Amino acid sequence: YLSRRYAFAFQIDSPYLETFNREMLAMKALGTIKSLWDDYVRGRCPEETTFEAEADSIEVWSIIGLVIICVPMTVGAMLLFGLELFASPKNKKGKRMDTGDVIRAQFD
Repeated sequence: YLSRRYAFAFQIDSPYLETFNREMLAMKALGTIKSLWDDYVRGRCPEETTFEAEADSIEVWSIIGLVIICVPMTVGAMLLFGLELFASPKNKKGKRMDTGDVIRAQFD
């Protein structure tokens, strides 16, 4: 059941290494490792496990809260962008001025 070799890394002189090795050997002798391998790696889940596909499906009504929040926020952002384009201060040539230009224009 373990066609590949696996390893666990421990810090040098770890106090847990001997205990870990002992427990792994005990689990192998009892068949625990094979049982876990068969159940979780090979996909042989216990038979009492059930799966309901309907509980995991997403419908349009599942995201209505997101729509209620995002649509007004997007419209508001577009309105603010438009207001900035048309209401921002402009220089004598008709180009928009940045903050530094606005401050300099007040002192000129």
